[in-house]
Amino acid sequence: MLLEKVVIRDFRGIEYREIDFTDELKRVRMVAPIAGPNTSGKTSILDAISLCLMPVTEMFYLPAITLTPAAIVRRGAIQAKVSCTVRFSPEEIDALKDIAKKANPNYINRIPAAERVIVNWEYPDRNGKYETGFYKCDPSDGWTLFKGRMLTKRNLYLASVSLGQFKSHGGVFQFDQQRQGLAKRISRVEKELLNVSLDEDYVERLTQDDGAKEFTIDPKIILLSLAMRANAEQDAEATQKKDFERLRELYATTCRPHTIKGLYNTDTGLDMEFSGPEGIYGFHGLSSGQQMILLLLLNFATKHIHRSIVMIDELELNLHPLWQDRLYQSLHKLGVENQIIFTTHSSYLRKSIGRNIVLSTGELAETQA
Repeated sequence: MLLEKVVIRDFRGIEYREIDFTDELKRVRMVAPIAGPNTSGKTSILDAISLCLMPVTEMFYLPAITLTPAAIVRRGAIQAKVSCTVRFSPEEIDALKDIAKKANPNYINRIPAAERVIVNWEYPDRNGKYETGFYKCDPSDGWTLFKGRMLTKRNLYLASVSLGQFKSHGGVFQFDQQRQGLAKRISRVEKELLNVSLDEDYVERLTQDDGAKEFTIDPKIILLSLAMRANAEQDAEATQKKDFERLRELYATTCRPHTIKGLYNTDTGLDMEFSGPEGIYGFHGLSSGQQMILLLLLNFATKHIHRSIVMIDELELNLHPLWQDRLYQSLHKLGVENQIIFTTHSSYLRKSIGRNIVLSTGELAETQA
């Protein structure tokens, strides 16, 4: 799925803003920068898109957004309104029909022939029926086109459904300035092999029919788990090996001359070995800039983000200008056919992007970086 256009009315400090994400030939821009100084409304644009589209996809990786009329509706207005026009390719629609056939054959009859869907969101709901606002799709059955990813996730237990199929089904993701939302299931076997105890601050226990599943948000444990799975023998449908290799490649491209060497054993358990100009070091030797890049790359690897609308707030966080430019140049490699919409207040990055900026929300001071 690709975002073609968004129209925002009376959302926070935005009275009216219309953003077209297509180029002169009406092709959707796969990398769409939004540049401007602090407090100019850049983050509000990303939040408006997320609130409009995420509930339709049944994905709720929203950053901390306070959903109250006082926090959302512009002062003096009655309602906030957001309209997003989303484009789907024939390949995505065919993939949706394929997963629907396996999961719920009756679902196929609901899938429209339209390749363009307009999602309208109004908050608060004028009838007071829906706490999260009123949603409407045009065409009315267009909401079904957003369900491929969740259908795949719910039916991974079927022999005919694999993680690799996430490459055919997109979603909507937003990464705030803390890059939160990272989480991965850690099995008991992995805990033993990694010799880790999951601290209660890092664990969410979900009790299901098959027992308790443990999820960690600790990036070190997630990186070790991904590397360990990548080094194991895998079946043809497994993705960990390719995901880890892509992560290493992108990390080396952005952070060079620093690289991820791989797993190594210590007397306290496994660690990840990195190399740089000053030698070899472990995970806790990473700089804040390296940690930010790793968090972003781990999110793409563990969530299998492909064909998705991905929003990143302040791409340049904690990065040297050279690394900012390298990360920008590598965005198209983060996954398969992702549309990356990001904000920046870096004057260096703004000059590097040049005419490729989709929207400028104000001038940047020369002292800003």
